Amino acid sequence: MATASPIFPYKTSISESYKRNYVLYLTAAREGKLTAGQVRARVAGMDDLIAEGTLNGPGYLSGMAKLYHELTLKNGDEVSYRVLSPSEIEVQPPRDQVSAQTPVAAATTATTTTTPPPPLRKNIHFEAFRPENLFNWTPQAEVDVYMAFGVLEEYTDLKYCCGVNAEVLRKLGVQIEPKPDAILIDRVTDEYLIAEFEVYSSKYGADHKPGDVDVLVCWEHDETDKNKVPKRVLSLAEKAREAAIAQLQPEE
Repeated sequence: MATASPIFPYKTSISESYKRNYVLYLTAAREGKLTAGQVRARVAGMDDLIAEGTLNGPGYLSGMAKLYHELTLKNGDEVSYRVLSPSEIEVQPPRDQVSAQTPVAAATTATTTTTPPPPLRKNIHFEAFRPENLFNWTPQAEVDVYMAFGVLEEYTDLKYCCGVNAEVLRKLGVQIEPKPDAILIDRVTDEYLIAEFEVYSSKYGADHKPGDVDVLVCWEHDETDKNKVPKRVLSLAEKAREAAIAQLQPEE
């Protein structure tokens, strides 16, 4: 006897602001089916695709960068989901994604005989730090940029791992002077990234070369010469305006 397909009774539509900030709006939370806090989102038919994020009271699940990237979700897509437990959901990709994803997974299983080694920086484990919720403000010094990132990281494709000292650089096998600020984790690839924090991106070039770090986290990206900063720059001021610190409203 064939096994019945699972039913995905809930739907959520992808808006442009949700896409920019890696958020899903889950009405199941308002019905008491989900508990605020850490929630895992599994993707049906793709066992390796699991995204972990934070669900707040109104029902906004942030931290879904891996899901957005892997499923190439776009504005107007409709995603179905079901509740597996108060802290876990299973997502059914949009119809055009179901047909596009499944054959690729099958082909990979059939043709791959060996698993390629992971990127170098994924071979080392650092215990990741998870910041508490903080209020939004305008940074006055570099240390404030850390706090702003702590508030906004769920709306980016990065998360904070740890600060940098000589021992961390030794484990990574790199020598950078002056010492960079932190190690971040790419939510999509799980790769460790060396990061520098600045209030203004234009201040980066005073002490560092563009290739010294993988990503520059700043409050205001005011550097006009792209050759003076790393290729990857995260402007927190832009994220603060878009995300409004977990106060997103459903778009009609």
